[in-house]
Amino acid sequence: AEMDALDSEVSVLNSSLLGLKASRNANQLRQQKSTIRAPFSGIISHRFVTVGDVVNVGKPTLTVLSNQAKEAAIGIPAKQLNKVSALASPQIRVGKSTYSATLINPGAIVDIHSRSVGLRYVLPNNLGLLEGQLAYLDFDEKYHKTGFWVPISALTDGMRGVWNVYIINSNDTIESRTIQVLFADQNKAYVQGAIHAGERIVASGLHRIVPGQQVSPSQ
Repeated sequence: AEMDALDSEVSVLNSSLLGLKASRNANQLRQQKSTIRAPFSGIISHRFVTVGDVVNVGKPTLTVLSNQAKEAAIGIPAKQLNKVSALASPQIRVGKSTYSATLINPGAIVDIHSRSVGLRYVLPNNLGLLEGQLAYLDFDEKYHKTGFWVPISALTDGMRGVWNVYIINSNDTIESRTIQVLFADQNKAYVQGAIHAGERIVASGLHRIVPGQQVSPSQ
């Protein structure tokens, strides 16, 4: 009888041990699922949740900034993907400085919002760049188009998303002309449209005049 009691006690203890192991495994799995691991070394710049918050799967919790080399995300038209991807020495411009970069992601999908292909470039270390700064890829392409160079300040937006410039006609009256912008940078634009060689274009101060207004051009 004593042996039977001991066997029964051993069975109870084994059952308890199995229950404890199952509870331990469940806790370990719960801990693994509640642990967030960064894919790279960096610093936390922003927290989206606090301790104790209940979050759904896929909800962002942290923004981690890499303390390694910075990356630049560049969007380009799909038709230029092959030419841009083949650049031997890509140059990325941030502010007034230009840096050599290396393409690390050639892009394989068109963004449904911007309709551009996203490329990722890695920049040299220790540049002192900040997250979120605007970056531009230097890329030259020749177009054989007839047109005119005008200052950016000479452009004004018109109806239905078109661009206009103001010209001074032979009667010294302001006229609005619809044009198409073929290329533009920070200072000037190359345009074509309802303007002709020799016409006088208002270069700046468009907010102070209106079409039909009589003006006195300064010499």
